[in-house]
Amino acid sequence: GMIKANQRLQNMPKMKVAIDKLNALSDSYADGHFYQGLYSFYSNQLPEAKTGFLNAIDLNVIYTPAYYYLALVYNLEKNGTEALAALEKFAEK
Repeated sequence: GMIKANQRLQNMPKMKVAIDKLNALSDSYADGHFYQGLYSFYSNQLPEAKTGFLNAIDLNVIYTPAYYYLALVYNLEKNGTEALAALEKFAEK
């Protein structure tokens, strides 16, 4: 709940540094793109979050957490059709 959200916000700068280090090693790691998307999602940067999740999926088609968070982004964008499609892919994997 609220305690976890507060802890997450306090760790955001550390998270960003770790993500940048991972992505500096290579842009071909699905994890790097996923965590960039996650950071952007929790920073309320939905276009960047969507890009991160889509890139993670492009690199690893069975990266299920990316589908889940992509569905959340689409839902926040009021795009129910795409949200449902991402959730269906999440359920398939």
